[in-house]
Amino acid sequence: MEDDPQFEYTESELHALADKLIAEEERVEFSEPDPNVTEQATHLEDKWLMCPLCTEAWDSESVYPMVRCPKCQEKLSNPLHTKDENK
Repeated sequence: MEDDPQFEYTESELHALADKLIAEEERVEFSEPDPNVTEQATHLEDKWLMCPLCTEAWDSESVYPMVRCPKCQEKLSNPLHTKDENK
């Protein structure tokens, strides 16, 4: 299997593939509001959010209605999401 060229990826190709898979998983998991999630991230300024549970702050590029805190991994409502976005 190691000699087959279809299994040969450069490091940058592997990173690109990983980024694509992570983005797809994020889209699937966070694209719909979760009615079981009661906590909302706190909007600080610009695109900065803060977790109300562990006070971790992060710069979020998420366009989805849900986000995950990078420290405690809690799923939160995204205060930066607008319902009229078609992304």
